[in-house]
Amino acid sequence: MTKAIRSALTLLGIGAALLPAHAAPRATAHRTTTRLYQTSYKGWPDAFLLTNGTVDVVLVPAIGRIMAYQFAGQPQTNMLWNNPALAGRPLPFAVPYPPRATEWVNYGGDKLWPAPQDDWAQRQRQAGNWPPDPQMDYGPYRVSRIPNGLRLTGPLSRNRQVRPIRDFVLAPGSTQLTLRETFLHPAPTAPGMPAAQRSFPLGLWNIAQARPDATVFLPLSPASRFPNGYVVLAGKEGAANWQAGDGLLAVTSHTVQGNKVGVDAAQGWIGALYGGNLVFTEQFALDPKGVYPDQNTSLQVYSQGGTDGYLELEALGPLADGAAGQAQSRTLTWTLRRLPHAPRSQSEARRLMKSLVPPSPAEKAR
Repeated sequence: MTKAIRSALTLLGIGAALLPAHAAPRATAHRTTTRLYQTSYKGWPDAFLLTNGTVDVVLVPAIGRIMAYQFAGQPQTNMLWNNPALAGRPLPFAVPYPPRATEWVNYGGDKLWPAPQDDWAQRQRQAGNWPPDPQMDYGPYRVSRIPNGLRLTGPLSRNRQVRPIRDFVLAPGSTQLTLRETFLHPAPTAPGMPAAQRSFPLGLWNIAQARPDATVFLPLSPASRFPNGYVVLAGKEGAANWQAGDGLLAVTSHTVQGNKVGVDAAQGWIGALYGGNLVFTEQFALDPKGVYPDQNTSLQVYSQGGTDGYLELEALGPLADGAAGQAQSRTLTWTLRRLPHAPRSQSEARRLMKSLVPPSPAEKAR
């Protein structure tokens, strides 16, 4: 591998490539095509870089996650939190937690979980609703190429007879990353499977763990069932890191302990402002007739306090019958932007965030 190629990969913030020199990416911000390279990332030797010269996306199949979404060659703009203590350390398949364990291996990045969490004890045959299903939590995932992207296919969860599939497509010449997430219920149902396990409510639950310096914005519904437009899912009402106003709820990292809030949003989007002028948005379609988990909340934010803090941007899909032979899917769209300058006030930040998200079909009809 040449010195120039190594320098280019260092600029990308991901270490040395594992592919031959002729396949290595060039250090340029003017590419308009989307390319895929196998590489190493923070100790994971079999990671993949999806890049179009505008943004870089790093995927780690060993744990089924996006670990970086950043402007090309600028790792300091990665909007995702990574746990440095677990970098490069995949766990043995199907043996991540000892029996009756209550701890969880938290890598960071963006992942897919099954909802509702209230069902975890029954579906996973464990004492309580924690920790998550180990096979669905981190994999490992198989890799296959798709146009302008990569597909990660997870193992079949023995607890649910469900296989997670994650498609990642990066638009050429754009920051737009499309996530197509699916739960596949293979048919026929496994012989001897209890009747209660054959069909049950299941929802797709995307969780992006963001850096703790973010301010997260969620849209509040004017017709919310909750008096303040949101519901406390963990912690206490009136937490200092939640501020409602101008139709949005702003959430920052809690300084001491974790808390969680949810909204029954009328719009399918969530956004985050980093360091003053870096903006991340995630958009998805809402089902107006759908039933969502956790008191019908389609968006949630968990704030983890302390020195190892982070924020979780959680987008939940509607619950559907998880019958064998069926599949349920949803699509999320990510964008990353730079602002000309940092907002001068919280009101300006709220107005700016609203302006970056297209109106919902209901708003257009008004």
